[in-house]
Amino acid sequence: MHVPALVCVVCLSLLTLWGGTAEADDLGVDRGVATMVIAPDVLADYQHFMRGRRVEEVKDIDTTLRRDVLEVFSTLYLLQAGGLAEDIEFVVSPSFDRHLSLMASGSVGMSAAFIDRLDISGTNGLDLVPSFVGQQIQSVGLFTSPGNAQALAAEKLADIHSLTAVSNKAWQQDWRALEAAPIAELVSVADWTVMTRMVMAGRVDFLLAPIQRHAPDRLITPVGTLARMRPFAVRVDVDRLIALSRSHPDHYALRAAVEAGLSSLAADHFLRDAFIQFYTPSDLEKSLMVINRR
Repeated sequence: MHVPALVCVVCLSLLTLWGGTAEADDLGVDRGVATMVIAPDVLADYQHFMRGRRVEEVKDIDTTLRRDVLEVFSTLYLLQAGGLAEDIEFVVSPSFDRHLSLMASGSVGMSAAFIDRLDISGTNGLDLVPSFVGQQIQSVGLFTSPGNAQALAAEKLADIHSLTAVSNKAWQQDWRALEAAPIAELVSVADWTVMTRMVMAGRVDFLLAPIQRHAPDRLITPVGTLARMRPFAVRVDVDRLIALSRSHPDHYALRAAVEAGLSSLAADHFLRDAFIQFYTPSDLEKSLMVINRR
């Protein structure tokens, strides 16, 4: 396959990884190939998690795994369980808006990670399949730089009135939650890695991320470890979906494999159990101060 110089493609078999990378700023991806769009930091973390293993060789899910990476693994697991025979290619782009446009135009077959229903409302050309995770009411943490003394010292709502947050306006659940919060400023940035750099450098005070059971007070990011601002949280309704392009040549093959894979999970709790780490434990839930209640 000819890959234009500006297209970032990482080729992988459902059984193993191979290939290289460039930038996904070109739509010249071969339309005859089943492709997935993915953010660069998610791909790097996914490759670190897999360590060259085949999908079926993964028997235990690391409890430190971030949700995006677990979703990517789940997508590949479903496709393999559903009998997809051809290889998958990752097309790398840091922008969520770009992910949507690549799928809507048929330039890629699907998203590697799941996408929240609200975030893709109004985007034409997508085929949405409910994932096995289902709808959840989730408490999401506020994470700041370990050196941000003001943010870490906050204990009541009045303490966050002067603080600033960064999110992506396209992530509508998070954005709406922060708009309803009593903070000084909300900044929109499309790239997750850029967000983490801004927080770590103190240019904004905090960002949102799921609270994980194994380490509820910290968040490992591409630029370092952030600290949770206890006891604050926002509460969101999460409905994570598997998103496919309707106009990609492999749409029907991908859709059939996803549905067959989901059917096979009826007696297989491997993936379902792995997502439990992202459900806030009841003892922690009781101690949270929700900041987006109107």
